[in-house]
Amino acid sequence: MRDCSCGEKCVWVILKTTEQSHPLHYWYYSCGTEDTFYNDSTKMYKNALVTVSAFKDEENCRFVEGYGANHTYEFWLTSLYNTLHKFFKD
Repeated sequence: MRDCSCGEKCVWVILKTTEQSHPLHYWYYSCGTEDTFYNDSTKMYKNALVTVSAFKDEENCRFVEGYGANHTYEFWLTSLYNTLHKFFKD
């Protein structure tokens, strides 16, 4: 498994490996702009869009930025709720 620039195992590598054995229909990721993981998270999301062919930004995958938000349950829950409405609007 390949390391990302920060030395951690990237989720997008795991997603690519998973795509080979199981179809990936939706992917949601959220991060607050004040979260310590924000910069790495945005890079990971962009890499996932390039690496996983099933992902189409804003169609079946979405990165939600919470301006001023930190790593909190409340932000995660709100962004998940809004994303589910976007994915399943019909």
